[in-house]
Order: sequence, then C-alpha cells, then structure tokens
Amino acid sequence: MKRTTTLNFVLTALVGAGSSLQAQSAPEYRGDYEGTGRACAGKLRVGAARLEWSTPFSHCGPSAYRAVDRSSAANGLEVEFQLLEPGKACRYPFLVLTHAAGAQPEIGWNVSGYPNASALNARKQAEALNCYLVK
Repeated sequence: MKRTTTLNFVLTALVGAGSSLQAQSAPEYRGDYEGTGRACAGKLRVGAARLEWSTPFSHCGPSAYRAVDRSSAANGLEVEFQLLEPGKACRYPFLVLTHAAGAQPEIGWNVSGYPNASALNARKQAEALNCYLVK
C-alpha cells in the first residue's frame, strides 16, 4: 500500500511539473507594449482584467475585455479581444494581437484594431489600424 501511494505521488508530481513547464513555455501576451510609427505612437496595456490602447487617433479604455478567440496558428500567437467598455474616443473596440512564431519575447508583436465585429471577422484591412509593437 505504501509503495502504491509513493508511486502515485511521484506520478502526480511528474504530471504537475510537465503541466507547469508547458504553461511557462506558452507565449505571454499580457503586458505593456509601445507602438511604433506616426499613426501608432502610443501604448497598449493588456492586464488580467482590463485593456487600454492609445494612439494619436484613438483612445480605448481602460476597459474590461473578453478574449473572443485565442489560437496558436502555425505562424505564431493570435488573440482576439472585444473591449466591453471602450469609451467614446475609441475607434477600434475589436483588437487582434499577434506574435510572430520564433520571435524574441519583446519583438514581433502586432496589433490590428477594427471598428466593429464584421470588419474583424472579414479582416477588412481598409477599416483597420495595424501597428507594430515592442514589448
């Protein structure tokens, strides 16, 4: 009986360690980002419960958000957000944050803002603001 209990403990510890290692290796999208370029100069802040995105042409949040979709595509991380309380000055309440596969953790980030869900779903680039970010 003692041997079985010890074996179960060791297996549980190994499975738990594997899970935490896997979770640590996943790209982390929460944090502070700085936009680059004239139209994108500003900040994106993704927290555990609130998101804020400021550019010269739009100020969104801080707002509660919902992760509409989160998928790791073959080319990297992609997270879609819907701002629940974007504010009147927010032109882009639907965001897609991407991180290029194989990129360093602080570079290779991009955010695309869309004015509505249909523009997001169709990925209408003519209605989007696309910004390269540095974390």
